[in-house]
Amino acid sequence: MNEFMNYDFVIDKITFACHLKPGEGAPIHKNRQNHGLAFYPEGGVTFIFDDKLKLVVGAGAIVYLPKGSNYVVKRRYSGDCYAINFDVLNDVSFEPFVFSTKDTASYLQAFNACKNAFQKKQPGYKNLVMKELYGIIYKMQRQYQIPYNKTKKNKTIDIAIKYIHSNYCTDTISIEKLANTCNISTVYLRKLFASRFGVSPIQYINNLKLTRAKELLESNMYTVSEVCFLSGFSDESYFSRKFKDATGVSPSEYKEKKLFI
Repeated sequence: MNEFMNYDFVIDKITFACHLKPGEGAPIHKNRQNHGLAFYPEGGVTFIFDDKLKLVVGAGAIVYLPKGSNYVVKRRYSGDCYAINFDVLNDVSFEPFVFSTKDTASYLQAFNACKNAFQKKQPGYKNLVMKELYGIIYKMQRQYQIPYNKTKKNKTIDIAIKYIHSNYCTDTISIEKLANTCNISTVYLRKLFASRFGVSPIQYINNLKLTRAKELLESNMYTVSEVCFLSGFSDESYFSRKFKDATGVSPSEYKEKKLFI
């Protein structure tokens, strides 16, 4: 589940969205053709994958069904199911899992909106379903991260993280400034970042800048020099060096490569 919840999804297309009433739907699935999220407002379903992994779905839970998976569905009692099938870029896959939602009503509303849009097939309906699916995945990922933010240690650097995300493109952010915003030492700040993210504060900031830089380069709207400063770097040679360390190519090579993909 952790990989799914930390993945930056790019949805390629929506293949199906539906509402299954009790008793509907095939019980046996082989070599699933797409990724899928199935939502059970009332629960009561068991999935058995390749005769090994058993996932029990309770009320208000979502089950992730990997592309290419084989499984059997066994109902413990009657209950509705809302499902969305989709493809993603890069042909990624994750292990199947069950996710218990906290705001069941909002998830039900989103899945139901997908079902209605796909059924009515008005112009742009797949874009509407894609929008709702992105929202569902976003809510899942945000809910998944909540336990990490509840501990006292993680709350300590929340203000620093918020400041970074608001200012990394426009402000020179020092370790000292971040430590002062949290009222802790720079040594403790580095320790908390390493514990929570596995990187130093500077690496965390640079990763954000490099992600932004790649997006700007892919847009083909800016020169490399413009990208350097728009993504928060103040020195072009330092930017180019960090970019090549992270991607294996220079910013100009990355930009040229993306133009031909």
